[in-house]
Amino acid sequence: MNKSLFKEYCIVVAGFLLLLSIVFYPAFWQGCMIYGEDEGGSDSFDLNVPRRYLAAESIRNYGELPFWTSYFGSGFPLLEEGETAVFYPLSLVPYCFLQALFA
Repeated sequence: MNKSLFKEYCIVVAGFLLLLSIVFYPAFWQGCMIYGEDEGGSDSFDLNVPRRYLAAESIRNYGELPFWTSYFGSGFPLLEEGETAVFYPLSLVPYCFLQALFA
């Protein structure tokens, strides 16, 4: 790789990292959670985070799959809910090893 190509590559990578740091500034340096445009009134935050929390707690603390939860209405099949992502490999590993709030 010649010097000019390497220099261009470094400029592109630095620009990309700068763009990422600008976009995700609140998450990186202010410790804020980035969510939808309505700032907390969305279903993705209000419904999915508690479901994922319950799934992570069930798997990590009790060692069992979260088949059912009685915390929603008259009961709710938590394992069948797609948004909890219990069987998705990138979610299952954090559910097993991280605290529920971070998983």
